[in-house]
Amino acid sequence: MGKSRRNVSMELRNSYIKNWKEKEENDQYEAFIRTFDISSSGIKSRYPCPDTPGRFYQTLSINELFQLIHLLKDPTIKCIKEQYAVVDRKKDSITLTDESVALAMAMNIKHPTYPQCDTPIVITWDFLCETISGGMKVFSVKPAYVLGKKRVKQLIALERALAIAHGYEYKLILDTKLKTIQTDNYVKASFGAKLPQELRCIYKAWFPNFADSLSENEYDSLLFSIKKAGKQMGIGLQHAYKLVLHAFWIGDISSASNIALLPELSPYELEVAVHA
Repeated sequence: MGKSRRNVSMELRNSYIKNWKEKEENDQYEAFIRTFDISSSGIKSRYPCPDTPGRFYQTLSINELFQLIHLLKDPTIKCIKEQYAVVDRKKDSITLTDESVALAMAMNIKHPTYPQCDTPIVITWDFLCETISGGMKVFSVKPAYVLGKKRVKQLIALERALAIAHGYEYKLILDTKLKTIQTDNYVKASFGAKLPQELRCIYKAWFPNFADSLSENEYDSLLFSIKKAGKQMGIGLQHAYKLVLHAFWIGDISSASNIALLPELSPYELEVAVHA
């Protein structure tokens, strides 16, 4: 899957799919479209997985990144595969977009092709997720302003129909639902998603001190409790703040979704709750 995907032959397209499927089947999942595969005016990113060393999620817009962080924070989501190729369910076939072409034809929708050729493009879902209950969910992320465009409506309809054909739940996520204070708080907490070894070793000992400080100093600033618990563990403010963000990220602590997570506010103002 090179950087240029123009004038793609059927043979080359099928080689993209074959290589991608082999990695997925060997538990080495890699996004079908990577950040350097396409030119995009959006903010692309490679987001490190907090659970799997060496795994980087490939997002092609800031809204996809926001949705990824929501999915990582969601306790009902077990596995996330981004930029997932919608391929024929026949495992032994490499001509894997026949299903989407046939479905598009049945829906009277022109199937998209690669630039400068007639080769049908491989349809991708922004996210395909497995839930802890074993179900599968497809998430498509779109800016609200494009929904009035006929072609966008057609492609969304095709994505949804393909999800249903595979037996998956389909959810359309708009940027207006992502650009919220809650998302800002999740993004902030995500900086504590993965702790360095020295902080992982002290987290369990640190947390009761911090939780007690929150209760005893409910009307003082959150920063007061951060400094106090950090001092008790003999760590500096930077490491103490990282531990707090981790506590919020893993759900040991929560705060109001409509209030910005600012250290100058008090636990009372933030509606902080301790869950561990």
